[in-house]
Amino acid sequence: MKHSMLKTVQVVPYSGAEAPVVDRLGYLSAILGVNIGKITGAPISAKLSVSLLHSDTEEGSFVAVEDPMLYIGDPLPGSVQEETLYNIDIDLLACKRYIKVSASVALEGGTDAAASAACALALGDKTSNPV
Repeated sequence: MKHSMLKTVQVVPYSGAEAPVVDRLGYLSAILGVNIGKITGAPISAKLSVSLLHSDTEEGSFVAVEDPMLYIGDPLPGSVQEETLYNIDIDLLACKRYIKVSASVALEGGTDAAASAACALALGDKTSNPV
C-alpha cells in the first residue's frame, strides 16, 4: 500500500528564479521546499520572496494568484539564513490548472551581496487515491 500512496505525489526540482510550468490537475495542495545557498557580500538582511502565478493553459498568460489563504499557517519567514531549508505549505484550491512558483532572496546592504535559492515543489492531496 505504501508504494501505491507514493504514486499520488509529484515533485518538481528547479532553480528558484526559473520556475517551470506545472500541471496541477488533480492536486489540491503543495509544499515548496526552498534551500537557501551561501549568502555572500555581508548583507544586513535577507528575506525570502515567493511568487505564485497561474493560467488556464500551459502557454497562456500567467497572473498572480489573488487568495489571502494561499499560504497555510505562517508561510514566509521574516528573514532567512544561509544554507537553510524552508518549507512553505500552499493551498492550491483557488489556482487554475497550470502554475509557476518562483522563489528569490532579497538582500539589503553589503558589497556585491548575492544569494541563491534552489526549489522543489511537491504536489499532494491528489483528488483520486489508490485503495
